[in-house]
This record gives sequence, structure tokens and C-alpha cells, in this order.
Amino acid sequence: MARLRSLNSAELSDNLALILVDFDNLTGLLGEGSSNENSVVLNLVQELRRYLSDELRIKPARVIAYGDFGKHAQDAAAVMAEMAASGIETRYVPAGIQSTDAAQSLTIHATELLHSRPDLSAFVLLSGDNWYIPLIQHLQRFGKFVLVASLELPSSITGLWSEVSDAFLNARYLLEGKDRDSITRRRQVSDSGQLAGDPETQRRAPAEITRVEDPGAYRALELLEDHFGQYEEVYLTPLLRKMSETLPGEDGEPKDLVNLLQEAGVVWLEKRRGFPYDYTVLMVNDEHPDVTDVRAASEDDSDYETDDYPSSYSEDVDKDDHEYEDSQA
Repeated sequence: MARLRSLNSAELSDNLALILVDFDNLTGLLGEGSSNENSVVLNLVQELRRYLSDELRIKPARVIAYGDFGKHAQDAAAVMAEMAASGIETRYVPAGIQSTDAAQSLTIHATELLHSRPDLSAFVLLSGDNWYIPLIQHLQRFGKFVLVASLELPSSITGLWSEVSDAFLNARYLLEGKDRDSITRRRQVSDSGQLAGDPETQRRAPAEITRVEDPGAYRALELLEDHFGQYEEVYLTPLLRKMSETLPGEDGEPKDLVNLLQEAGVVWLEKRRGFPYDYTVLMVNDEHPDVTDVRAASEDDSDYETDDYPSSYSEDVDKDDHEYEDSQA
């Protein structure tokens, strides 16, 4: 996939993450929706590790899970052994009077590690519907990158600081289809409650489609397909740079051409969380008639050769990408 980045071990070691799992809260939401909730949690952790290392350029240094581990008729010792075999440390928190005992232990331990492990650049929390907003704010005040992957997102972010609202990732995006569907059926998140940046709400083709009438914009579409057509999504910064280098000046500014393609429903933009900066990707509407025409013409052109960008494309992304505002496109 185009989002995967070629990184060496030295680059990854610069950004270390601690993953903290609110096991009881997480399995409480999985519960009846999964026949083996522990396996689902292990899969979630595995996908979260991949997401951090491949997409956010953060190396998961340690994973710790907190909970009773014996709820829902599970054998706590067997669950903890299975998690240990997967490289996950467990902190046993007996189920007490309060349902938030595990969450409190997680918060206290995170605060301790904040001061005892200054090498940690990021704190990543995995939960069901505990959102840890005070902890997010505390960690951010110390300059830490914070990501909360939860199965349920806050129903409202009114009054929250923008950096807090940006800290959430819909953990259902990391689930396999059958488990994600079971959660969705039981607990639907309303449209008003979905956060900006939620992958499930972003992957939507434009509702209105018109033909591209501007010649420069059409040439921009041809360039997009010729040089980046093999990718599912395209980093915006290298695309704009390629357009600036390749298209004639009379076609207009690259950002203006992207705007025209957006207005015609050919493409749309999505924000991705990155470390240390967020970045923007461009998605192509496969159903747009102009996209179909350009692809058909490329297939008919016997002189067409696919450019090879397996590494240079990814490495071409720079920190300036986060400066591009959606309002400009």
C-alpha cells in the first residue's frame, strides 16, 4: 500500500511508543460480539503495532495490558499466558467494587512511566470506550505524542482542545471484518459522534460528479494516473511537486488543479495521523468517467511504461505536507 514507508531500524528507534491496553474495558465491549475475545485483542494489538511502525514511523517498545483477565468465564491464567507468549506484559487488577479499577491502574502506571522512561516519544492506549482525556492532556503537556485507539469514539468533542480530539483512532478500523461487523451491529456510532479523521467516515467517494472541462486539470489527472496510478492512495506533497515539475506553467498552480479535480468529483483528500506531523493523501474516484477514460487510453498506448517508485515515492514525503490545509482544496 502507498501508506507504507521504507524505514530503517535507526529511524524507527528514534520514536519509541508504549502501548497500554485497557483489557477489561476492551473485552467488555467485545463480549457477546466475539466467540474468543482474547484472540480479538491479540489481533488488535498486532495490527496496532503494524499501524504504528509502518504508518506513523513509531517503534512499539513495550505493550502492557491491565485487567482481571478472568471475566466472561475465561481462565485468567490461560489468558495471561497467551498474552505473554505474544510479547504482551500483563498487570493483574482484581475486579473490585468499581468498574474502572483497571483504568485507574493504567493511568497511574502511565504517569510513572512518563517520568521514569524519558526515551518514550509516544503513549498509545487501546480501549473499548474509556477515553482517558485527563491523561491525554497530562501527557501532551510533557510533549508526548498520544493516540487513543478505542472501539467507541466520544459522542461529542465540544469544548475539548483540538489536540485532544485529534488523539483518537477508531480501533474498529484495525479489526478483521467479521469482528468489526459484530461490534458495528451492536453499537452504532452516530454520524454526529464520529470524529474528523475517522477512516470509516473519510473513505467516501464524492457525491456529485461532473466532467473535467479544464485542459490543465485533465492533464493533471493524466499525470496522476501515469506516475501514481499503481497506488491506492497518493501522498499529496510529492504529487504537487511532480505536477509543478512536469505540467506547463500555463496550466495553473498544482493546488488549483487539485481543487478543480475535487470539484468535479474526480478525487478527494483525507488526513492521516503521522508522527511528528499529520499528512494528507489524495484518493481517486474509480467510478468517475474521466478516470475511466484516462485509464483506458493508458492501456491502449503501447508506449506507456509504468514508472518505478517503490522507495523514492515514500521517501519523498517531507514535513511540509502537514502545512497543506483542507480549506485550500
